[in-house]
Amino acid sequence: MEEALGLELGADDYSSKPFDLDVLLARVKAVLRRSRVIGVPQRQASLSVGDLTIDPQAHTLRIAGRGVELSPREFDLMYAFMAAPAL
Repeated sequence: MEEALGLELGADDYSSKPFDLDVLLARVKAVLRRSRVIGVPQRQASLSVGDLTIDPQAHTLRIAGRGVELSPREFDLMYAFMAAPAL
């Protein structure tokens, strides 16, 4: 019921907990492909959204200037979310 309501209210997808991180990443990439964001050259320049700054060249994320350690998968997800914040 929650899944159907969420989809009717505009969600593109739904995942319940616990979820597999590989499946989540694949779902995010699928949404980005549908919105044509993946075709944009990536990992060339730093992105900033609010207090977050992500540098794809150095593979770093900073929140208000403080470094945050991320796994490669977490970094990919964060970059995808920051590259397309309106999705």
